[in-house]
Amino acid sequence: MASKTTNSEMFLKNVDQLKANLDKLHNGALTMAEQMVDYSLNVGNDWQAFMAKALQKGTEVMEKQQDATLDMLEEVKSQYQQGKLPFQQLLGYGEAGEVKKVVEERLTQVEVALDTAGKESVTESAQDDLTKIKGIGPKVAILLNEAGIHTYAQLVDTPAVKLQEILQQAGSRYRSMDPTPWISMAKESLN
Repeated sequence: MASKTTNSEMFLKNVDQLKANLDKLHNGALTMAEQMVDYSLNVGNDWQAFMAKALQKGTEVMEKQQDATLDMLEEVKSQYQQGKLPFQQLLGYGEAGEVKKVVEERLTQVEVALDTAGKESVTESAQDDLTKIKGIGPKVAILLNEAGIHTYAQLVDTPAVKLQEILQQAGSRYRSMDPTPWISMAKESLN
């Protein structure tokens, strides 16, 4: 009988030890899970900061490229206006009639590019953030911009029917939107 009691006691002792080991394992797993969550949050924050910096640097580079392009176009235009001979040499044409035709075509292209660039920079600086109006998200703001609506004043001046047409043309995703309240919200934003 003593050996049965000893076996029972050993079995109970082993069960207790197994429970203790499982508790340690469980607590270790919880600690590890908490550490993984903390690490993931830190990595996510670092990634967001990195991407924000990359976006900022990309914007700065793009602005510098745009400025350089505009400067180059202005230089080409001034060279043409200062005299045809240097411009002819620049283009590498010898025949006066041929050069005049090519120069006029290129000048027209340069003037169109300058006009477009000037309008874009004016439009960008004069734009309102249409996404601040409830119901207008980034994609709808792009649709409105493509339709020539960049400011709250332009939105106010656009009839609701025209806004609905813009949404209809954009596809089924936008057809159910009601642009009517946007006009009153844009009026409030103007005040």
